[in-house]
Amino acid sequence: MARKLVGVIITARTPETLAEFYRSVLGIPYELRQHGSLPAHWECDLDGVHFAIIRGATGTDRGNVTPSYAVEDLEHFLEEAGSRGIHKLHDIIELGGGPRICTIADPEGNPVRLYEAA
Repeated sequence: MARKLVGVIITARTPETLAEFYRSVLGIPYELRQHGSLPAHWECDLDGVHFAIIRGATGTDRGNVTPSYAVEDLEHFLEEAGSRGIHKLHDIIELGGGPRICTIADPEGNPVRLYEAA
C-alpha cells in the first residue's frame, strides 16, 4: 500500500532549461545532482516532496510527469502488483545510501514511481 506522495518526477528534452524555468519563475530551488546509479539530474525537496527533472523523451504515450509514492517494502509491493497483472517497467534502481525506486504503469499507461526509503 502506498503511504504518501513523496515526489514528482518530470522528463524533459532539455532538463536544464526546464529547471531554470521553475527556479526563475516559481522559485523552486532545483540543483544539479548525481547519486547512486542515476545519471546527473536536477532535483530539490520542497515541503516534504521531492521534485526531479531528468533527461528523456517527452510527449510519449506514458506522459512526462511521474508521481512518486512511498512504499514500505518495494519487493513485496511489486510481487503483490505482479499477482494483479501489473509489472515493473524497469529493474529496481539503487539511489545510493539505501533508498530504491521502481516504476509501474497505471491502467492508462502513465508511469507511477515507487520509492522505498533506506
